[in-house]
Amino acid sequence: MGAARRGIALSPALAQAIRGYRWPGNLRELANLLATLLALADDGATLSLEHMPAALRADMASAGHAVADSALEQVLRRCGGNASAAARALGISRSTLYRRLAKRG
Repeated sequence: MGAARRGIALSPALAQAIRGYRWPGNLRELANLLATLLALADDGATLSLEHMPAALRADMASAGHAVADSALEQVLRRCGGNASAAARALGISRSTLYRRLAKRG
C-alpha cells in the first residue's frame, strides 16, 4: 500500500534533506530508505529527520549538507529545548548544533 493511501507524508525539513543529499549509493539507496521509512511508519504519520537512520543523518551532516534552520528548530522543539537530545536526534555533536544555531544569530 502506498504512502498517499496511508496518509504518510514527509516533513519539509526531511524532504529538503533528501533532495540535498548526493546519494553516493545511487538512487537505489534512496529507494531503499523510502521503502524502509514507509514500512516502519504508522498510517497518517509525518516523517521527520528523527525517523532517518542515525548513520545516514550523521553522514549527511558530515558530508557538509547543512540541516536547514527550520529542521534544527523543529528537532529542538520536539526535544523540549534539550540540546543534547536534539543533537543525538540529528546525528551531530552538541557543539555542532550550537555552532549551527549561532550562525543563524
